[in-house]
Amino acid sequence: MFATMSEADNKERGNQQKRHKSILILGSSFLPRPTANGVCLINIAREYLKDGHTVFCIAAKDPGQKEYEVLDGVHIYRVERSWFASFHEKYSSGGRIRKSFEKAVHLIRNVGMIPFYPNVAPVRAIKVYSLAEKIIHEKQIDTVIASYVPYEMIYAVLRLKRKFGNQLYCAAYYLDYLRVNKYSSLARVFYDRSCAHAQKKDLRCLDRVGIPISCKDEFEKQYGMHENVVFLELPVYVKEASAPMKELPFSKDTLNLAFVGSLNTWNRSPERLLKLLYAAQGKCPNLKLYIWGNITDTGDILAQYASIAEYHGYTESKYIPTILHNADWVVNISNERDYHLVPSKIFQLFASGKPVLNYMFKREDASIPYFERYKNTYTVYDDQANEVAVIDALVQALKKKWPLANADAEFRENMPEYVAERII
Repeated sequence: MFATMSEADNKERGNQQKRHKSILILGSSFLPRPTANGVCLINIAREYLKDGHTVFCIAAKDPGQKEYEVLDGVHIYRVERSWFASFHEKYSSGGRIRKSFEKAVHLIRNVGMIPFYPNVAPVRAIKVYSLAEKIIHEKQIDTVIASYVPYEMIYAVLRLKRKFGNQLYCAAYYLDYLRVNKYSSLARVFYDRSCAHAQKKDLRCLDRVGIPISCKDEFEKQYGMHENVVFLELPVYVKEASAPMKELPFSKDTLNLAFVGSLNTWNRSPERLLKLLYAAQGKCPNLKLYIWGNITDTGDILAQYASIAEYHGYTESKYIPTILHNADWVVNISNERDYHLVPSKIFQLFASGKPVLNYMFKREDASIPYFERYKNTYTVYDDQANEVAVIDALVQALKKKWPLANADAEFRENMPEYVAERII
């Protein structure tokens, strides 16, 4: 049964947090070019550094990156991605033949990984564990935080806990719920049972298990209540200072909209939003959308709407606040396929204080409650985007003067310091 921590327990936990710790974080892509999950880990790492702790990290190694370096005060060790992760990145986009080949290999690999599921990269998981064990001995690590995804980090922390026992504080931090959505019938039953079996290991073995708060009801229904479980928001509401950029494309004579993030044709296509803005441009001719980030296979779409959209390539994360703070509007394009996930980048938009043009594909989108809490949001749903009244209303909203919003109170639980102290 779940037991509420006593005042004495809370006081002791507070004292433990004040003591110096050597923390090892096991994660995905980290600095200098993090994934969305990597951003979450960077944010809590910075909080631990502020508290005077020493922070180490094991992350994925991408081409051209060093096996070890120190960035922003974090000691970063890197392990090559699994062969399939590299293969998937190379073949999942492109022509029909390449995609068909990737799907065939994907299927064969899934069958081969059945005995290991959900640890679908067992060789890399062992490499991560071996490196972590070495760092723990050499650097006198006393705390390990493993994130999901990828699962091999959870595998490593479970082995570390079994080896070191109470000498090592071990936590699993789930940035997504451990379940399977893409399979059906008997295959899904098998994979879901494997996920449940793995989750129960965490609950039995680890000192702390962090679960997305959006999954709280589902989790407690499946696993019950546990003392070592905390339900957490994403630690991504951060008010970052603007870093000077050599040049911004914004003009005083233009209504400047900015989008920073990834685009693709299968989940986050800009086509329908661009069509909407193109229609609005007839009544708001100074309208312009500036885009930064990975555009994957959407280059032809952007070229088709060159009169309304300009692509400015990839930008370093330190420049994103500068872009958002200088735009008149900031833009969100929701997930069409992965609408059950909450993109961490939306909290950067909220922290900017700027009005947000929010283009939603699904009315069941998991991020809708967050946009409802941010008062400077103007949402357009995809199923209404072609209506003349919607276009007219959008033009009026774009022309309106919106004051800067301060959403600190609404997103306190998304602040990194709030999340960081609950993991350890």
